[in-house]
Amino acid sequence: MILVLGDINLDIIVNLREEINFNTDSESEIHFKGGGSAANFSYWLDYLNHQVRFVAKTGNDFIVSYLKDQFKNTKIDFINLVSENKDTGRIVILLSETGDRTMITDRGANIDLSPEDITEDYFKGVGHFHLGAYSFFGGKNMEETAVKIIKKAKENNINISFDPSSYSGLKNYGPQKILKQTKGIDFCFPNLDEGRALTNEESPEAILNDLLKYYKNVVLKLGKEGCYIGNQEGIKKVNQKRKLAEGDTTGAGDAFSAAFIADYLNNKDLQSAAKRANEVAFKCVNKIGGRPPEK
Repeated sequence: MILVLGDINLDIIVNLREEINFNTDSESEIHFKGGGSAANFSYWLDYLNHQVRFVAKTGNDFIVSYLKDQFKNTKIDFINLVSENKDTGRIVILLSETGDRTMITDRGANIDLSPEDITEDYFKGVGHFHLGAYSFFGGKNMEETAVKIIKKAKENNINISFDPSSYSGLKNYGPQKILKQTKGIDFCFPNLDEGRALTNEESPEAILNDLLKYYKNVVLKLGKEGCYIGNQEGIKKVNQKRKLAEGDTTGAGDAFSAAFIADYLNNKDLQSAAKRANEVAFKCVNKIGGRPPEK
């Protein structure tokens, strides 16, 4: 069983068909999809036939019914905490013709998590725990909650993976602060921008060498270029064999990380996991939204 804590949202994906014409109309296609980095990660794990327990907080509003209904097609154990103060998270994703995305975010109830929400029951039967940096962002209660659940996972001898999630969020929160709070974690999955924000280094090799002072294994996601994998035994690049078409990159990093962890737990081989992660990320980019296709 893999335990995941983090965001769940309604994604409103605006697929732009032209440049935005401010103060008048702009042609687009608009899609409503379930989203949230941690939720997407959980869905891809389920798609890859791994047992998942997903903990997230929502409001008590009409969006929840839509999001909860989607879980009926999965085996995910969704622990739905409910905020009395905030609505369910919502994100508007502006998707350009080339697949680049800009996210306008209202995290809502996601930032209402508190240390009291974390119980020992979450860890029953769990062999791996995954956390995104979004779980640190949003105030003192979020930070304390994230630190507490990492501590609990370590106390239960559970391996941990960490996704830095957002380079702008890292800069606002404090790179050195989050590095200190997540030091010793088994896997870190930054993309290039996040790696640069964490280390002030530019090249992939320099980023990995710096992050390996904090994490046992580092997987640097490079999108179309594949990824770098590194630990104390060395650093290696694993190329993306397929040419990524222009598409929706929403959730591709989550799909990559989920596939990597799923394969690694099965095979205990970093290179095999990287190759599988590249394949699954390719599958994600070639569809709208951050979730996998229905089985």
